[in-house]
Amino acid sequence: MFRMFRLICLLATWIRLLPLQALDPFDPEEVTYVAFNVTAPSGRSVRLDCGGGDDDPPSVFIWGFTRSGSDSSVALACDYGGGAVLQPQPDGALRVHVPANSSSLVVEDVQQEAEGTYTCQALYRAGHRRRLIFYSTRLDMEDD
Repeated sequence: MFRMFRLICLLATWIRLLPLQALDPFDPEEVTYVAFNVTAPSGRSVRLDCGGGDDDPPSVFIWGFTRSGSDSSVALACDYGGGAVLQPQPDGALRVHVPANSSSLVVEDVQQEAEGTYTCQALYRAGHRRRLIFYSTRLDMEDD
């Protein structure tokens, strides 16, 4: 399911947003990796950042999630320039949304099932300059 979601988002990118030359490999200097750790109390919402805040959102972003103790990732959301699209979660255990005009992900009513690693791939394009930033946020529950 995750692969199909990414394929749909990728096709949307090719059709609507990225010129073909943007598919060239990135120079290593154009790629950055950022890691965060977040602890949240049970039952609260937590906002996870992807990008320079609401003042500098990426042109394109993809959110994914790997639950603690799992090797597989699930797609959560993507935005290829036409507004964020949420991927329905089959088990309903994870409730998320992307605020309007934002690349942040809000995890609502945090429960044990929400613990894990949230990843965001953010593509910034400004003229001929581009950069790719991978954000990795580890979310843990607060101890009672």
